[in-house]
Amino acid sequence: MNKILMTILLLSLYNNVSCQVPPVPAHYVCYKISDDIAIDGKLNERSWKLAQWSDPFQDIEGYSEPQPTEQTHVKMLWDDSSLYIGAHIETKNIWATLTQHDSIVFHDNDFEIFINPDGNNHNYGEMEFNALGTLMDIFLEKPYRDGGFPIFGWECKGIQYAISYEGTINNPSDVDTAWNIEIKIPLSSLLDLERGKKHLAAGTQWRINFSRVQWNVKVENNSYVKLHEPEHNWVWSPQWAINMHRPEYWGYLQFSSRKVGTNEDVFLTDTNWDTRMQLMAVYAAERHYYETTHQYTNDFSQLNLPEYVAINKLSIQSDGDQFMLKTTGSDKVLSIDQTGLLLVE
Repeated sequence: MNKILMTILLLSLYNNVSCQVPPVPAHYVCYKISDDIAIDGKLNERSWKLAQWSDPFQDIEGYSEPQPTEQTHVKMLWDDSSLYIGAHIETKNIWATLTQHDSIVFHDNDFEIFINPDGNNHNYGEMEFNALGTLMDIFLEKPYRDGGFPIFGWECKGIQYAISYEGTINNPSDVDTAWNIEIKIPLSSLLDLERGKKHLAAGTQWRINFSRVQWNVKVENNSYVKLHEPEHNWVWSPQWAINMHRPEYWGYLQFSSRKVGTNEDVFLTDTNWDTRMQLMAVYAAERHYYETTHQYTNDFSQLNLPEYVAINKLSIQSDGDQFMLKTTGSDKVLSIDQTGLLLVE
């Protein structure tokens, strides 16, 4: 990634800081399937009918931005071996052009999944699908802002998916309604992102987000043609910037041991949310400080921090080339370093 783009990503992170703690992200309690699911894109099994749809997607920059003109919803299920994801993507024009695996799929309209099982901002997977079923699956050891880069050699092994259309694809002569995608991902492929963990227990929470890229089009010679305009970015949990690679803002996925349609579990709110956001604010300020001085600091007074950061409950060490920030005064210690790796010990 070139230096100009890196600077833009860092500034988007830094400029997003306000005097209030960012809102808690979206969440979803995922229940176990109660019958066999055929991956055919129809989402018509009893388990799917019982699973709740998510709230509609919002603009990537937040609720104050214009609402999406077309609705998107997701729902999720799981069993001991797989995570199931279904999406309903409303659109009047179903189209796609890319057919080669690992193409840059968001150059078409697409549906995207981002998963960080550890919730530590590092080691996450991204999957993008267009309406033809072309998949781009990549792995990032860390976000682009921290010097990460996409590893196209990573494959989400064993993934199955299918698409159904409420309308026709690549046919401008009619008005479409939606396309649906049904996805089955082996848990083993996702647990590999955690670098060592091989078992998923009920009650576990992962960080996950979904995005939909939507381009404005016109019809020329009976074909869809993209307009030379910025794309729309609609997401499940707002990112507060046009940047999906801010895992700290992804939503929460909580796995339940109950079968779908039985008793419901209460979502367990992340009691560390405010502390996470304080650490992320100091991290952003340190990165901004480094951009201007070419070194990190262990002096909070040198950093432009929002009011919600309680520096009396934080400890920072730095030799100029790196820093380590930790919470103090509690049995549970949260930490973050210059790479954005956020750990809960």
